Amino acid sequence: MQTKTQKQEKMQEFERYLKDQQGMVFVDVQGIKVKEIAQLRHSLKRLGAKLTVIKKTLFQKALKEARLPSPAGSANGGQVGNKFVFVFVGGVFSADDAYRAIRQGATLIQLITGMIFEGPQVISEINRGLVERMNRDGFKNISDVVGFDNKR
Repeated sequence: MQTKTQKQEKMQEFERYLKDQQGMVFVDVQGIKVKEIAQLRHSLKRLGAKLTVIKKTLFQKALKEARLPSPAGSANGGQVGNKFVFVFVGGVFSADDAYRAIRQGATLIQLITGMIFEGPQVISEINRGLVERMNRDGFKNISDVVGFDNKR
């Protein structure tokens, strides 16, 4: 069992880690088998990425201490600053799936099953596909796409 000092040091290390990241993907691994998480961790490592598992309460505390916004207030939405966040969960395997969810209002997409079945490279494939679809449809910024289908 860790001492209070060890826990504080670990939190400070994680805060520094959060501040140094260029991008992050947040997923809820609840209900996912340990073997699947290990496979995902191995695949991400091969791509030069890192999988970090942390308790939600510690993660939220680290974000607060690092003065970074929380990605969502709950499993499927919540407040970040003065904006509402809608998290699309489940069934995202392609750029078409993600683009459809964003056009319907998603500001965050949870992508765990897609990564398990398609591999972690699906993230970059989806990102490239999103840019292609935005260009095709005349959008300059992803924020212009969010909820577009509901504005008509």
